[in-house]
Formats: sequence, structure tokens, C-alpha cells
Amino acid sequence: MSQYRFPIRILTRFYTQASSRLPPKSLLIKQADRIRRSKDGQADGSKLMVSSLKDIASMFQANAETPEDEEREILNQQNYLRQQIESGELERLLQDKFNLDESISLMSTNLLVQQFPKLNAQQVELIQEAVSMDSNKHWNEIPQYMKQLQFYFAFGSHGPRLSIPFNSREKPLDFAFKIPSPVTTDGQTKIHKLKPSHLVNLHTITDQRSKIFQTTKLDPATRCILWSAILVSIVFGVQEWRLQQDPQAKITVLSNSV
Repeated sequence: MSQYRFPIRILTRFYTQASSRLPPKSLLIKQADRIRRSKDGQADGSKLMVSSLKDIASMFQANAETPEDEEREILNQQNYLRQQIESGELERLLQDKFNLDESISLMSTNLLVQQFPKLNAQQVELIQEAVSMDSNKHWNEIPQYMKQLQFYFAFGSHGPRLSIPFNSREKPLDFAFKIPSPVTTDGQTKIHKLKPSHLVNLHTITDQRSKIFQTTKLDPATRCILWSAILVSIVFGVQEWRLQQDPQAKITVLSNSV
């Protein structure tokens, strides 16, 4: 009996040590990137599942990157972007793409809406780093064009808000309420729930947004794989529970297998 328990203990110890390892940041970044690409229609559910399994398997490889390596890589990239900003690369990019006028410290709003979706990943990352750097400053110390970028990142026509008109003088189409709720402090006004006709379906504002939410659904092949994995996990879980409840059954199974 002891000769069978010994390898089981080793396997249990190895599984415990491996499962206690924290997932590296690269895995989280890759998963976030795949979700974004799947929403844009660039990947289907099956490819997403296969890619996720590959990343999980890479965690157990001897040459896999550690969390410290990931943090060092992110820090180096951040330092590189800040050096680019300090060298004036950001201003040159904004002047070229959005017609930045340094005399009034403003950009063309129309160009911002039209040209921003055409930027490549490196250019967007440079702008995002600049916006994050200025977010800690006092509002009066932030340049006007950086305020424009902050406002665009918060409310502009990009990502899920793609194809929604960007006009600061009008209420956005995806505003939650068609009729705004009044503010009351007298304690006498009755509060009631808004009718469905007074609400906006945020999922069907535009065709582009509707497609984004449709692509998040799992295809039949992925659902089949997922339910199969759940079923196998339940079966093995029940068998493991039965073995733990009846030690004699474990001895019988091992002795019969010899």
C-alpha cells in the first residue's frame, strides 16, 4: 500500500506548489488583449479558448517569465515612453495628426475624432502614458490639449462608443435617461421608477455597438468544449470525494489494478 501512496503524495505536493504560483502579468495582459480583439471581430471563441489554454500551459514551463521579469519589462517600457515625451515626440505627433496649435494650446476636435482611430498601437500607448502622467497634476497645471485628450478618452467616439457622434454641446446617444430625474431635497416629492420607454438600451445604440455585444457570445464549438470540461471535472470530483469518504474503496481499487 505504501508504494502506491508515495507517488501520489509527490504528485499532490507538486500540484499544490504549482497551483499556488501567482499568474504572471503577461498572462493577464494577453487575456485582456484577446478579449479586446474578439470584440472587434478579429478572433472567434474557439481561437480564444485555444490561446488561453496555451498561456496556462506556459505557466508550467521552466523557461517561462516570472512576475519580476514582467514588472521589469513594463517599467522599461514606461521609462522609454516618458523619454519620448520629454524629447518632444508627443507634441510632434499631436501637431502632425491633430493640428496642435501651441499658441493657444488646443487641437482640432474634428481631426481628433477622425484621426485618432487611425493611430497605431505605439502612438496610442504614447498618448495614454502622457494622459496618465498629467492626471496627477492640479487641473490648472494641465495644458488645454491634454484636457482635450482626457475628455476624449473618457467620452470620445472610440472603443464601445465608436460611431457615436462626438459633440460636447449635445447629449450623447448612450446617455442612460431620456428624461433626467429631478433633484429634490424637500422630502415630499414622490420617487418612482422610470418606465421602460424613458430608458435607453445601451446595447443597441448603434450597429457597431450591437455587433460588439454579439461577438461576445460563445460559438457552438466553444460551448461544447466548455460543457465537456465541466462534466469531466464533476465526474472526477465525485470520484475523488467517494475515495475520501471510503478509504477501503481506495485500497480495493489500487489492489485490483495490480
